[in-house]
Amino acid sequence: MTLRRVSFFIILLVSTPALSDWVVGQAKVDVTGPVFGSATLGYAVPTPIGSGLQQKLYARAFLFEDDEANRVFLIHVDICFVTMALKERVVKNLQSLLPGVGINHANVMIMASHTHSGSSGFSNHFYYNAPSKGMVIENFSALQKGITESALKAYSNREQTDVTWQRSKLFGGAKNRSILPFLQNPEKERLAIGQDTDPTFDQLQFYGPDEKIKGVFNWFAVHATSIKKSNSLISGDNKGYAQYRLEQELGLDNPGFIAAFANANGGDASPNIAGDLDGNGSWECAANENKACAEELGFMQAKKANELTQRRGEKLAGKIHVRHQFVNMSGVLVDGVSTCPAAVGVSMLAGTIEDGQGVGKEGVNCSTGTGPVVQRGCEPRFACHGEKPVVMESGNIGWHPNILPVQLVKIGQIAIVAVPAEFTTVAGYRLRTQLEASLSRYGVKAVIFAGYANGYSSYVATEEEYALQHYEGASTLFGPKTLKAYQKIFADISRDFTRPNPEETQRPELSSPNRVVGANLISAPRRMQRRFGLIASDVGVSLAKRGSAVQFKAYANNPNFSVLARRKIMLVEFFTSSGWKTYLDGADWNTSLSYKRGRATIKWDIPMNAHSGVYRLAYIGCLQSGCSKEFKTSSSSFSIP
Repeated sequence: MTLRRVSFFIILLVSTPALSDWVVGQAKVDVTGPVFGSATLGYAVPTPIGSGLQQKLYARAFLFEDDEANRVFLIHVDICFVTMALKERVVKNLQSLLPGVGINHANVMIMASHTHSGSSGFSNHFYYNAPSKGMVIENFSALQKGITESALKAYSNREQTDVTWQRSKLFGGAKNRSILPFLQNPEKERLAIGQDTDPTFDQLQFYGPDEKIKGVFNWFAVHATSIKKSNSLISGDNKGYAQYRLEQELGLDNPGFIAAFANANGGDASPNIAGDLDGNGSWECAANENKACAEELGFMQAKKANELTQRRGEKLAGKIHVRHQFVNMSGVLVDGVSTCPAAVGVSMLAGTIEDGQGVGKEGVNCSTGTGPVVQRGCEPRFACHGEKPVVMESGNIGWHPNILPVQLVKIGQIAIVAVPAEFTTVAGYRLRTQLEASLSRYGVKAVIFAGYANGYSSYVATEEEYALQHYEGASTLFGPKTLKAYQKIFADISRDFTRPNPEETQRPELSSPNRVVGANLISAPRRMQRRFGLIASDVGVSLAKRGSAVQFKAYANNPNFSVLARRKIMLVEFFTSSGWKTYLDGADWNTSLSYKRGRATIKWDIPMNAHSGVYRLAYIGCLQSGCSKEFKTSSSSFSIP
């Protein structure tokens, strides 16, 4: 080889960027279901019937591939929790639409934000469909189609990507709503955690071939209950606001930037960190108002995420390994005894007074409780459930699943443990630290805890917390050994971790839901239909200030027609030299729509960074289900100086 050729080869090596260890695709897809006439999901009491939309809900999908074409999908969805019915349908969809790619339950992980302001009715088990009195087929369809579409788009968008990881702490971002049970845990564990909720903040960051950041995926433990049970507008709550804010901030210089804010071991972690401001037992944030509380906690998470993006983090390198098993949680032998069929305790009905009180009181157990309900629930046949007075044998009647999915995914030097339940602070800490110790021999530096994933089975409390039978303990379905059962299961599946996933020996209980109901698809009254396109009540101002709100009412049809057809339903328009242009739509945090008796109220909370100019609000409605024809109503214009 001549000297000139050698020199050219050296220059080529120096000037050509090294290929990344990963190929990553990402995508974001609207999954909003019915916003009118369907119950919301999450609180332990009858929930409000949806009356409109405050923020659209999304699936955000990230596909990872290593240099041996091992792959895994990480998908985050703005819903209360993932059900096995959803996961099963999405996996089957992807197997059909991506033949030859090797899709299975082991390489698809679906996680939830745990918003309590999303529509219900997407489970095969009636207990979780109770608010909507059955499966709402339109909501289930919107979710499974949107999640599938997000995964397909992520697969088609994949490119060479550097992936980095950072672990930080977000102190003060949550407050333990069950402090007495928490204090039953050993002091050593509580001191190691550092506060009464888990402050761990794990974040993955994605950099494209141009070295610009194109996405983040993080996990932090906090309930998405900043918005209270009286709310009837669909919203992503504090996680939804955090995603919106970071995408707005970083998307300006990085078009297509996507941020997924997933949940962790937040079973007892309340976002209402100011405590009881009103003296009624219910906790609030400092602002003591639904939307402002979501913004307060969402801002804290977005700020932490943004701070982490200011440094690159540790580059992930290595391979992808996956583990997944369906496990019968009602028959796991632990400490010489078996876990129990799923059952609910009396104190579940009480909810948590801090985040959403139900009926009765917390802390009713077999040692201190009295009355016929407690006596029946503590009969010898329920001895397996220990201190829990059983009020409902839900696993034996098919209202709760007994067979559940567990999953462990290794991506380079980090692993993600996915659990189908709400683990309390200490329960999650125990499982995570156990796996960090056992997986260290495979080069794993940290285990990320992903809650509300792949399925759902209420709560998992520690044995110490369970004994007190507060809400979380009463909702720990499989008895006092539930956490130890999970620890045993993950100890088993983490052995020989680099070998192929073993064959599944169980299958999920996926019988048809015991009741299927439809969304509200009733048109507005005929007398209102004649007024479509007309203003019912105008904005009433010609000059508006930043920080204030403007709204107008239009004669409107059922908003479900537009939302389910994925059509724009509300706009903020800006006047330019070439006419009116869209400035914001229903995807924006600061817009909202509420509907009642043939009238829609369009509202815009004007942010402090709104541009000066002339604006108007607009409503776009569908004439009928299916939305083959639309009509538009615009308000009078107003100025922002």
